[in-house]
Amino acid sequence: MIMDFMVTQKELRRKISSLSDKELYEILSNTQDYASATLEVANEEIQKRGGIETIKLKVQTDIEKDVENEIKLKQKKKNRTVYFIIAMIFAAMVRGLYKQYGLQGAIIGIIIGGIIYLIAYWVIQLSKKYN
Repeated sequence: MIMDFMVTQKELRRKISSLSDKELYEILSNTQDYASATLEVANEEIQKRGGIETIKLKVQTDIEKDVENEIKLKQKKKNRTVYFIIAMIFAAMVRGLYKQYGLQGAIIGIIIGGIIYLIAYWVIQLSKKYN
């Protein structure tokens, strides 16, 4: 985000004040990419927001939250895969039992499959609790 174009001081202040804490921190982390006027206004805005240490702490907190959310998302995807595999096994089992034993076999398969599904669900929930 290089701001080397010609803007008035008022426009520059407006643009800098609309930036997020992370964007402001990135400006000060990459001073070689910005004009001195931009750096000066960015420093003023950072001071208004509590100083560089406050901004740095907020940015680090946001990054940690992003990492936690990414981990949770990956876990949800993994859980969906487990549930899908269980559902496919369940469907194959019911189909096989129906072919071999008719409707009674299918009903037994549904009952057994439901129990297996509940056990798998509880195992996943317990693993979430202890992780």
